[in-house]
Amino acid sequence: MPQPPVPSKATYFAYLVEWAGYLKTWYENNNVPPSDQGLANAFYDLESSAFKIRDHTGNATWDPWIQSAFDAYVTYYVLPNNGAVQGFRNFTEGQLEDVLRSTSRSSSALNSIQLQLANGAYVASSSENIAVSTFSREVAYGLLTHINAERAGILLTGPQLARRSQLLDFALGHIQQWAVNYSAPYYRPFMGGITAKALIAYFTHVAEDSRIVPAIKTLADYTWSSCWKANSGAWGQGNSFLYTDRVLPNNVEPQDGFTHPTLNMLIAPMFGFVWWRTGIQQYRTQGDAIFLGGLPNYSGGFHVSGSDLGTQSPTNPYGKQYNQQLFWGPDYITWAESDPVVGQTNPTGNGGGGAGGGGGGGGLVVIVTSDFVNNGADFQTEGGIGGLGGAGVGAGVNGSPGGSGLPGKVVIINIKNKTITYL
Repeated sequence: MPQPPVPSKATYFAYLVEWAGYLKTWYENNNVPPSDQGLANAFYDLESSAFKIRDHTGNATWDPWIQSAFDAYVTYYVLPNNGAVQGFRNFTEGQLEDVLRSTSRSSSALNSIQLQLANGAYVASSSENIAVSTFSREVAYGLLTHINAERAGILLTGPQLARRSQLLDFALGHIQQWAVNYSAPYYRPFMGGITAKALIAYFTHVAEDSRIVPAIKTLADYTWSSCWKANSGAWGQGNSFLYTDRVLPNNVEPQDGFTHPTLNMLIAPMFGFVWWRTGIQQYRTQGDAIFLGGLPNYSGGFHVSGSDLGTQSPTNPYGKQYNQQLFWGPDYITWAESDPVVGQTNPTGNGGGGAGGGGGGGGLVVIVTSDFVNNGADFQTEGGIGGLGGAGVGAGVNGSPGGSGLPGKVVIINIKNKTITYL
């Protein structure tokens, strides 16, 4: 059943396309290497943002901006440092897109990912105890580096696979510290959003670890109950989250007691994911409120409310804050507008296959995936699906076929390519 569209998503994209133009011009005028501000504006993966704007508009005129973004981060930062990037500045999704799209930069992009996998801070190893939640960003980015490396075609070694599993456990442990046993010294919702992004990437592209969905649901609940402010007040704007769930001693972080709507789009997607996986309406309702609260609102060239993207001109657009809107904000729209997959234990096709169910009358099967290939031949058959869909679903990898039945209808929803296929 079609889900209602996310409110004001057209406004979201309109602002982001507008500011893409400002950033494109800024880089044309200012990105003289080495450029500290050019690197700062690339924070939160400017190249990935630029690819998303190109895909949204279908306009190749953004290609020079994509090159500028690649240069600002990879050419002028990653490669000269042999991949030894700072743990909080470890981004690989833009380079992954270069590899997947076979752009002219794909060789350098693959080299960048390999170097970051080997030498990025906290990625391969660490002398500090990154199991504690204060290292949540570093752990999340390290986990994403491993995931994106494998997606780029890099064969992970035994030690790298073991490290990936360790980083997964650390990220899940951070949620325990934040939202279950409350042993963390503090919790910041945007950091929770980054952890959720990494865990969902693992769930989507590696294996559907049974711990991940409940953990993200628990995190979303704590994020909402501890930090959401529906109304404006002494803390600042409403429809946004407090920067931190408590004010730390000695006011070491002055932002702690205030809301930061610019960070909303780092947080909303986890609510969309929980809605998509569980079908519980509150997460869609809460997610829409978060999304709306983060929309930029400008009047006469000045920021009024919502996300602050800097000047409404090429003079000083805020690249970091801009990229925070696109880091995974569009995923909220995808998940929020998708039918929930309640009862589908393996919609992405990762992990082992189970035995098929018995045959039955024709019905409707909805399969949601990010890696759909070959009209269902690459999906694991799941118990009971044969009875629901009849002969409409065949055997999958590692799964025995379901029993025969009357032909059913199959709908394939590809969340990566944003396509719907009817079989």
